[in-house]
Amino acid sequence: MLGSVFVVDRDGLLIGALSAVDVMRGQAGLAIETLPGLLRQGVGLDADLQDVALLMTDFNLVAVAVTDHDGRLVGAISVDDLLEALLPPDWRRRAEAESDV
Repeated sequence: MLGSVFVVDRDGLLIGALSAVDVMRGQAGLAIETLPGLLRQGVGLDADLQDVALLMTDFNLVAVAVTDHDGRLVGAISVDDLLEALLPPDWRRRAEAESDV
């Protein structure tokens, strides 16, 4: 998730997310909320995996912000977290067995 920067206001409300590259390319003195590429979306605590997967796929995200019912940032879901949740429980054993061959 080091590639993602989540922007919040003083109250912890999610403003949006940017890639670290977009932040570094931003113009000095420009408010971060005005930078191109700011994604003003996250998912709520009750989002299902398909909603998370669609958002991440639609915007080519490596992480997505998770907000509470008030819109405060409470965490993030990485693409690794998503894959872990979507793949069958025995996928690691299968991959380990193939690497032993």
